[in-house]
Amino acid sequence: MRLNNNQELFIKNQEQFLNDLYKRGDITLDELYKLQKLNRDELLDKISKILLKYNIDNSTMNLTTGDIKNEYNLLGKLVKDNLKKEYELEDTNINNLLNSVGLDKYYFNSFLLSVGIDFKLKKIESKKLQKIIKNRINGKNYSDRLWNNKNEISKRLQKDIKDFLEGKISVNDIEKVIKQRFNANRYNTDRLVITEIARVQEGVNSVWMEENSIEYVLYSGTLDSKTCNDCGQYDGQVYEANKKPVELPRHPKCRCTYIALPSKEWRPKTRMNNETKETIDYKSYEEWKKENNL
Repeated sequence: MRLNNNQELFIKNQEQFLNDLYKRGDITLDELYKLQKLNRDELLDKISKILLKYNIDNSTMNLTTGDIKNEYNLLGKLVKDNLKKEYELEDTNINNLLNSVGLDKYYFNSFLLSVGIDFKLKKIESKKLQKIIKNRINGKNYSDRLWNNKNEISKRLQKDIKDFLEGKISVNDIEKVIKQRFNANRYNTDRLVITEIARVQEGVNSVWMEENSIEYVLYSGTLDSKTCNDCGQYDGQVYEANKKPVELPRHPKCRCTYIALPSKEWRPKTRMNNETKETIDYKSYEEWKKENNL
């Protein structure tokens, strides 16, 4: 299918808005990283005090069995409590993020379509949105995966601490080991957030397409600077909406998406950005939301 200039403009604005959604995820991640860093630094501070408190032989700790037990109990509790706090904060913030992503994806689709054709606005049912957000894949939803990630990091940190106190990890290596664990912790959260944004916006996208009788979609893989070969083979291809070749997201951190194609009759009724003549001002979407009590 050959696209006309207006359809290409529609696609470009969809891709730009999706980038804005992922930037929203970056802002959320920055907030979550702050607590992770505080927890990492607190643990390293406690460990540094242990280094000053006890004897060190050949770069390893030399503690009595009783001292090992006491210090392990204190540090183990610190790790468990702090990882639990991380889970609670991240679970709440990610849930809020996914709700905002889902709502705005649905309504931006409607807004953009209404710019070019007469369009009767439908509102997404709260039940449908929550079903998408809480959907289970292989028996787990995003909250379950987040809990499993935190629990795994907690267990590994506790083992590292025990090995350190028992002299199995040297005093020269313990800081590096702890930082590596928290780097993995950070990556887990990053991967989860990006993947869930993709999953929720795509789930909402599918609902919107069905409710608005979209006939054709374009596979867009341009949001990723590096698109894998499996995804790249579909990029830019047009498909019937009910014959999509693959489900999205295809893998963790996949940002590919299906973009609804408006009919060739779609024509922007309003001017685009006065400078570029290409993109719709995001503020106009905010104004449209207010006018429609969204």
